[in-house]
Amino acid sequence: SFLIAKGDLIYQNSFGKRVGRHSDDITTKDVFQIARVSKFITALCIARLCQDSVINLNDSIQQYIPDFKFHQITIRQLLTHNSGLPEYTYLTDSGWLNDTLPKTNKDAVKLLSNTQLDAYYTAGTRFDYCNSNYMMLAHIAEKATGKHFSELVTQYIKIPAGLDSMHIYNPKNKTIESYPVKGLRGDYSIIPDHQLNHIYGDKSVFINCLELFKIYKAFRKGLIINQQFMEQMLSKQIKVKEN
Repeated sequence: SFLIAKGDLIYQNSFGKRVGRHSDDITTKDVFQIARVSKFITALCIARLCQDSVINLNDSIQQYIPDFKFHQITIRQLLTHNSGLPEYTYLTDSGWLNDTLPKTNKDAVKLLSNTQLDAYYTAGTRFDYCNSNYMMLAHIAEKATGKHFSELVTQYIKIPAGLDSMHIYNPKNKTIESYPVKGLRGDYSIIPDHQLNHIYGDKSVFINCLELFKIYKAFRKGLIINQQFMEQMLSKQIKVKEN
């Protein structure tokens, strides 16, 4: 499923099957779990909370989670992937061994805080793409507002951009098995739900191509965040070595 746009001229189409060779065709209205692209949605929510002075880019994690193990890490460093936090998804195989219960961001934060691992590096000194950063950001947003992250996504993005399909995965409302488009393994068997699917911020946004484009348009028009924060999001944040 794809979309190409130039100004107000839009072309979108889709090819392939929803669940393998003999199923219905994919349509342009079908939603997909956009994986790490979900982080853009989280970043927009955090930017809006900063714009509204609910949180500050230079706040520490401990201002919202006082007993969190790793110190001297700011919201800005979570956003820009230079926090030094270990990757929480790497800890789940041992930390949740034989535990098949659905997990939440709170569970993931606890797992991360209880690890025996040290930080990978001192915050602010390196860049390292890490899912832990955006899982933490979603949890901090909930702590700061008292609202579920999906409510914030609806308030700050879904309504201003005029969206219908976009949502955060919630198995209480709709299970993985009930989505028309399903993920397949190499042998064409359906990939079942997984406890990590229930954790959001770093992933777990469902949306179709047109609505993803609508978010971009709303972002550039200043309907989600103001010019100041838009410029920050579009500017270079981390200095890296250049060959």
